[in-house]
Amino acid sequence: MADEDAGAQGGSPPTEARSPRKRGLWWAVLGVLLAVVALAAGIVLASGDGDDDESKVAGADKRVTTTAIPTISTPVTAPNASSGAGGGASGGGTKTTSPATNTATTAPSTATTAPATATAPPPNFVAFTSAVATPAVVHCEIGQPINVTISWTTRNATEVRLYTPTGQLMDPNGSVKFPPFNCSATLPARLDLFAKGPTGTASTTVYWSYEITNPPANAK
Repeated sequence: MADEDAGAQGGSPPTEARSPRKRGLWWAVLGVLLAVVALAAGIVLASGDGDDDESKVAGADKRVTTTAIPTISTPVTAPNASSGAGGGASGGGTKTTSPATNTATTAPSTATTAPATATAPPPNFVAFTSAVATPAVVHCEIGQPINVTISWTTRNATEVRLYTPTGQLMDPNGSVKFPPFNCSATLPARLDLFAKGPTGTASTTVYWSYEITNPPANAK
């Protein structure tokens, strides 16, 4: 009996003692499996949401990229007449179309300003038609008496005055002889004439000169 009890104490545990331990191990394994399955399901769901987001983005990209692009029409360039004629003459050679070239040029402005044209006086204006001195060159010696005659003609004038507009009154056409005076290097050599008429006035100056044959020794 003692041996049996010793053998019973030192041998395998009874089956009833091992069963609860096995059941606890199985539950632990089952819990781990459930945790793994739950984790895998979470990953699948997360990846499914990501795929949905990517598909939405892709769909949005497709909608953006499929926006209609306006069509641009390109004008057709007419073929060059000379190229077509050359191709037909050569027996069906390759025809080339030359691009249209804009050869229009802007002509430089050639407008010029016409010179001012003098306005012709009215037909009834007052004027001197002639005014001369006789002689035009007076040859004399110092102290010699000389005479100079001034003659004039006018148009549309009623009077002529000498020296100034209010000077000595003369006829519209006439002459005046300077009184005799002695030849000198200081004699006057001009006379101013002024004509007046119903349509206006006019003036002129008559010149002459002296040529002294025996100038004084100190004359230059």
